[in-house]
Formats: sequence, C-alpha cells, structure tokens
Amino acid sequence: MRTPEMWIDQGAGWTNVTAHDGETCALAAFGIEWGTDDPLEAPDPSVMTATLVDRTGRLAANPRTLAGMRVMIRLPHALTWGDIGAAAGQWQAQRYEWRSAHRRLPRKDPADPFTGAGLTLFRGRLNTGGTITRKGDTWRISLKATSDLALLKRVTTQGPTDPKQPGYHWTGGRTAVMREITRRLAALGLPLKTQPDTPPAGDTAPYGTDSYPQLLTVITDTIGVDTDLLMYRLYESFDDDRDGEHTIIVAVNGVARIGISADGRIEHVCDSSLLTVDQATLQIPEPVTQVKINGRKATWDDDKKTVSYDDHEANINAAGTLPANLTANEKSASLDTNSILADESSGHWTGTPADTDAMKANAIAWIANRTLRAAPAGISASSAFIDPDTDPTIFKPEPATWAFTANLFSPLISDDGRPALNGPWLAIGGTIEYDGRRLTSTPTFTPLRTPGDPPAWQDIPDAPLTWQQVKATWAEFEQITR
Repeated sequence: MRTPEMWIDQGAGWTNVTAHDGETCALAAFGIEWGTDDPLEAPDPSVMTATLVDRTGRLAANPRTLAGMRVMIRLPHALTWGDIGAAAGQWQAQRYEWRSAHRRLPRKDPADPFTGAGLTLFRGRLNTGGTITRKGDTWRISLKATSDLALLKRVTTQGPTDPKQPGYHWTGGRTAVMREITRRLAALGLPLKTQPDTPPAGDTAPYGTDSYPQLLTVITDTIGVDTDLLMYRLYESFDDDRDGEHTIIVAVNGVARIGISADGRIEHVCDSSLLTVDQATLQIPEPVTQVKINGRKATWDDDKKTVSYDDHEANINAAGTLPANLTANEKSASLDTNSILADESSGHWTGTPADTDAMKANAIAWIANRTLRAAPAGISASSAFIDPDTDPTIFKPEPATWAFTANLFSPLISDDGRPALNGPWLAIGGTIEYDGRRLTSTPTFTPLRTPGDPPAWQDIPDAPLTWQQVKATWAEFEQITR
C-alpha cells in the first residue's frame, strides 16, 4: 500500500512534510473518528489524532506554530507510467517486484505545488495541546485536529428576516432556508455538492430574533427530520483528484436498491474473505415501538396579529406491526426537528404542514427495519487485503452503502427466510486507522430499506450467468432488487 501523507498549510499553501526518506517528518500513525454511531444523532465534526516522527526537531522546537495550522491526511494515488520518468533508471537494473514498485520508484518532489491527486481522508485544523516525546534520536509529536465541519459550530450569524414575520429570523420556510444555508456553506469553503433526490418535505419554523443558533444547528433542524420522517444528515466529502472539499446530505433511513451485474457481481458487496470480523459479533438492537417527534406547530397570535410557533409533539406507534413479545416494554425513539407538524393558525399560515399518512407509514417501516434486524459489529476492511485504488469508497470517511453475502453469518436464517445481514446497510460513521503499515476502516452500520417486495424469478432479466459466478446463498439472493 502507498504510504499516507500529511500536508500542512501555514498560510503559504500546502506542504507535504512526510513525503519520503529525508523529509522533516514521518507519519507514524493516525486515527480518524467520523460520523455518528446513532442515526438519530447528527454527525459531529471528524476528529483526527496523529503521531509524527520529527527527525530534525524543527516542528518539536516550535510547538506554537502547530496550533490552528491547517492539516490534511491523504493517500496518494498509485504511480502511473507518466509519474516515473528517467530517474527510475533502466528496468534491468532494478531488484524489486512489480507489486512493490509504487513504494520504491521515485516520488513527486514534495516541494512541487500541491496537485490534489489522491484519496483525501481528513482536512481540518490542529487543536492546541498534544505531547512531544523524545525517543532515540527523534522526537515523537502527538497531535489532534478537528475537521472543517467545526466551522459550522462557530458561525452564529442570524438568518434572513421578513417584514411579514416580525420577531423572527431564518424565515421563509424550508426552501428559502436551504437556499441561504447553501450560500453560507459555499462562503465557508464547504459547498453543498449533493442533495437528496427527493427534497425534505414540509416547511420549517423560524427562530426568534433573541436567539443565535449555530449554523450546524440550523442545518440539523432544517434537514434532520422532515414531515415524511426521512432523516437527513450533513457530512463532509472530498474530491479525489482535486484540492476540493464539500458537503453532502444523506438520508440515513432511506431506501436502497441492490443490483446484480451481467458478470455476477452484486452491488455494494465487498468480498467477505477480505473482511475481518472481530469476535464474530452481531448487535441485537433494543426494541423500539414508537417514534416521538418533537417538532413545531403554527398558531395565530390574535393580539399581535401574527403567526407564532410553539412546540408540538407527535407520537407514532408501531406496536401493531411488531411481534407481541417485542411490545411488552414500550420504548420510544425521540427525534427533534424544526419541521412544522401541525397548523393551528386558522388559515393565517400558508406553508405546508405534515403529511401524517406518509409520516406514519415511513415511521412504522423504519421502526420495523431497525428493530427486527441484527446489525453487523466489528467488521473491518484492511488495505492489506483490499486495494484503496480499486475500492476507495470503503476507506472514505463518509456514508456508503454496503451489502453482505457468503459470510460467516449466512447460516443464520430467520423464520421468514431472510439471512441475518440481508439487505442494504449504510455506514454512518466509524474509524479509519493507520498503524504505519496499513489502513483499516471499521464502519458503524444502520439498516436501510429495500423498495417493495423481493423480486420473483420472472422479475429478474435474462443474464448469461452460472451459479459459480454468484457469491451468494439462495437466501441472500432475495435481497437483489434489480
């Protein structure tokens, strides 16, 4: 595997401080915690801890220059023929194998301008603190950084106002608020690149002018839960081949399809023989029987002759759709939102309130999916077995859809004929670690739903496949929806 690099920016542009032997520092190890471990909670900014080996003591002698410095962790792309050049010499003179050429051949001069070519794993700013330790004839510098998403916690500027809604800001409903959020994200260098195919439904309530919510809070309140009970979350993402960082909005309880290609490959499946399973564990979820949505309602203030917004709680119970043994102890999942769930304004409010039928249907489907599926735990992917160039999504600190076939849990088939890990799963968080030799990605998963009923044989188009090409059991084949 290619060696990860640390780039720093002290105000004059990006500089690679860990390029190769002879550089100022070496990157001994790092760990990145990203996302969230609960789909009910919005992701926090990613946190990166790293250990640098400072050969010269230059950075160790100037710790004050580290605080607040911009930092980036990247995995450079594998070398191409165009990267090699004459410096490699004649092939006859080389004494290494093809598989190690990317580590042995001369790399790009670290003093050259930053090109952006590579897989970016983290970008943010170094925090204060850390340690400097003497080890042999080098210095070990322990660092901690927070991703650029933290910028959204520092912005508390009030939102747009409307003379028709005195006493409020961030007015205009969900569409207008999202337009302003998009503008502010772009101004912060975190442009919103990907939005849901189906925008969040319904409108949102404004904030009182005596409040100064963080921009991240406004975003979470606006997209966190819509009136159809689809839960959206904001994540950071990176352009692989450019110096680009952006944000994406992902539905963490949506619908995903799993298809099969003409050569027998099943979408979103990583070869189970290449994954590491820690202690062969499945996580049994705590049963949830109802969803409590803490939202807002529109009312009419007759004294002030204006619409006002109060707290409103909606409860959706799914006990009738779950096995009786799971409903003995009632357990609620609480969701907070700025969505307007009820209209009691006597016709003065002109927005779009909740679609209660769609909300109820989605709530019941989500509860059943969450409660009846045991989740994978401790599943890791290592660059020792999986090439980040071939499967970069596995090592990115951002949501990705996974599916599992032909694994050690395949023999566990429920009474309805479905294997334990059947269906799509969304990585909503996790850790990415480097120990000096390899990258390891350990995601946290939440279940996604598949559309409609499982396909029948006549629903599957003709394909020139043999059973030997399909790495799935009969039961696992049921999760294929296209």
